[in-house]
Amino acid sequence: MEPQDMIDLQDEIELQDETETQDEIEKEDEMEMETEDEIEMETEKEMETQDEVETQDEMEMQDEMEMQDEMEMQSKIEYIEEDFVVEEEDDNSDSNSDNVTDEDQIVDASMDINQILNTNGSASYFENPTSALLFC
Repeated sequence: MEPQDMIDLQDEIELQDETETQDEIEKEDEMEMETEDEIEMETEKEMETQDEVETQDEMEMQDEMEMQDEMEMQSKIEYIEEDFVVEEEDDNSDSNSDNVTDEDQIVDASMDINQILNTNGSASYFENPTSALLFC
């Protein structure tokens, strides 16, 4: 072989080595990028999972608060119903008894002419004209 051929062959080998080295570097870069992408995707998945857990916790907390509010409301309703039943029983016992006080007396009859105050015809049902005007 001639020296020129040897140099060409040597140059070709060096070029091939450089190309292989460059290919290896590109492959390593691609792998690093893929690894970074995978890490980023895993991080996003973890964040999504964490967000889902937080959302679920918030929903459970809200449901718990609503349930507690509903129980309190039901308790208040039962308490009011108990009061109503007690008052209703009291009202029934009052209507059955003959001992009616002036406060509880219900008048369901027209007034007798003798019960109406006489104010010289100007305001027959009232003590004075001012009372009549205030009533209206």
